[in-house]
Amino acid sequence: MYLFWAVSRGLNGGDKFFNVQYMPQTAPWSTKGVVVDANSGEIVYRLHGMETMGLYGVNRDSKTVNYFKQIHLPAGVALVTLYGIAVAEIILGLTFLLIFIKSLLPQHKIQKESLYGTRTLHRLAFKGSAAIFLFFATGDILFGDR
Repeated sequence: MYLFWAVSRGLNGGDKFFNVQYMPQTAPWSTKGVVVDANSGEIVYRLHGMETMGLYGVNRDSKTVNYFKQIHLPAGVALVTLYGIAVAEIILGLTFLLIFIKSLLPQHKIQKESLYGTRTLHRLAFKGSAAIFLFFATGDILFGDR
């Protein structure tokens, strides 16, 4: 379970640093529609879609800035929030990974008074994960992205 949360939080935080570029797809086969001259019946313009180019399919920066515009907050606040959450998720992912690795060690090597030994680290990691989930759920409600 700890490995699942390590991978989940680590990748979810890390993907925010890989923004894709939207490139126009102009190949003839990618036409989504046409504009036709009413008088001559000739095609005046072909409508083409955009294609994402990059590691992931979403440009988080522009998406988050647009979300924050809806509630009248500047782009700077949006980006600080986005990357703050991303760093928090990566730290949580590393924390869950540490918990997973330590769970593989023999129990006699673990200090009972440590953050790990008292399971305080476990509780903090799960509470942090729940707080980030609550933040995203609230954002989905505020921005209407459900």
